[in-house]
Amino acid sequence: MIEVAEDRRGEGLYDKMGNVGAHEIIVETRAHSRTMSMYTREEVLLVLEMYRERLLDLKGDRRFKHVQVFRNHGELAGSYILHPHSHILATPIVPARVSREIVSTRSHFAQKERCLMCDILNQEIRQAKRLVSMNRSFVAICPFASRFSYETWIIPRFHDANYENMSSQAAKDDLAEILIDIVGRIEQFVNAYTIEIHSSPNMTFAEPHGDDIPLQEYNHWHLEILPRDFRSSKYRREDEFSVSSITPEQAAEAMKAL
Repeated sequence: MIEVAEDRRGEGLYDKMGNVGAHEIIVETRAHSRTMSMYTREEVLLVLEMYRERLLDLKGDRRFKHVQVFRNHGELAGSYILHPHSHILATPIVPARVSREIVSTRSHFAQKERCLMCDILNQEIRQAKRLVSMNRSFVAICPFASRFSYETWIIPRFHDANYENMSSQAAKDDLAEILIDIVGRIEQFVNAYTIEIHSSPNMTFAEPHGDDIPLQEYNHWHLEILPRDFRSSKYRREDEFSVSSITPEQAAEAMKAL
């Protein structure tokens, strides 16, 4: 709830706080059973702009350290409501996986003075082994050591830490175009997936560092599409190992062939 006190306090070595936060649902269309690949470019642009507006608004509340945009499609991805919708989740803490991502990108920048995602992007374009699609502003790849079969990342070819900073209409058009294309290809192989936007946490410097390197320097926003099938959904164990029946190189080749 937004209307509660944060009330951070300690209980011995443990931390406690009020249930401050926000969880919003975006109803994307009036059509009940369409998937995103069936949307027109204009419809996708409206959804993407709604994401941007909600991120800007919720990040205006400095209590929220992280705002996550995600979209589940299909029961294996955890969605039991057929009508197309997305979630916006704002929390006063940064999720563990996002924190690990920030630590990795910061470490790379501290050593090389280069953005890790920019380096990945340049290598993937040069090698073209895991490259699925590319336009003026974005590249779609199956990431090395993918966690799921046909996992695909859409990465901007321009460096920016925050999705909500994207104001160029050309970039928005390019994102809508490549998103419709990639989702359509993935739906040829699986009928369930999660789409996540990885925009930077709501802070200038990353915790616990909070020191000399702004997040904008080394973090690079991107969009992850995580397909789900029965096998990958079955293995949800505490050891955090992932199961994929196809290599990212094979997945990229199969999607390019469509």
